[in-house]
Amino acid sequence: TALPATARMKPILLNLSFILCLVAEFKRAILAKSSLTRQASRVEFRQTRYNAANFKGDKMKSIKEAMLSRHSCRKFCSDKLNSELVREILDLARLSPSSCGLEPWRMMIISDPCELKELSVACNSQPQVAECSHAVILIARNDLRVGEEYLERTVRRRANTPQKYEAAMNYFRAKFADLDDEALMNYATKQLYILAANIANIAEGFDVRSCIMTGFDAAALEKFCALETKFRPAIVVALGRGEPSKYPHTRYELDEILISRGGSEKR
Repeated sequence: TALPATARMKPILLNLSFILCLVAEFKRAILAKSSLTRQASRVEFRQTRYNAANFKGDKMKSIKEAMLSRHSCRKFCSDKLNSELVREILDLARLSPSSCGLEPWRMMIISDPCELKELSVACNSQPQVAECSHAVILIARNDLRVGEEYLERTVRRRANTPQKYEAAMNYFRAKFADLDDEALMNYATKQLYILAANIANIAEGFDVRSCIMTGFDAAALEKFCALETKFRPAIVVALGRGEPSKYPHTRYELDEILISRGGSEKR
């Protein structure tokens, strides 16, 4: 006797289900392999960039070693830094934290000897500016209000839904509502000190000396940079080769600077 239609279809359906499972497993395997390949590629790229920057083949100092050896260099030698090494220092420093992750900064690299001399004049004729290999001018920006293209672009990097984007914009609208342009510039300028410290410490990790300066003729420095009004130069960091300090760090001990809440200082 002939089997019912449902009975005849059962083996076919089982085979079809088995085939579909195989196809699904195959697709998962392909996707997993592709993901691993992309991850390996990214790791290889990061490692290549790091190794390319370490031109002498020296191991970069640890944070502890850099902090213990770093000093403010006032006398640079005539050796010129490789521009790619300077870029690597700044590429690491750009990862510095900032309030609300806004990164309200720009960096300008000056390396031409004639321009360094001109910059030195704006920096109250400090000789280390003229003598350094590269000077990095850290620039604050105050285009942080809702409606400014920079703020919108910055927020969209994280706010990946319309709801998140609108919530972020409402937050910044309220946060900066009572700040005028000058107050916003001061807010941005505070972030630059974090960036400057990291540049100096990262540079020391590559045996590059540094000097952080905020002493300059503001009008002269602004004229030198020739920027739009929403930007303002605030810190100059000189970089170059120089001899290690002959003197140990002179700093207060930790117990002398720690203070308890509501307590009074002992000295």
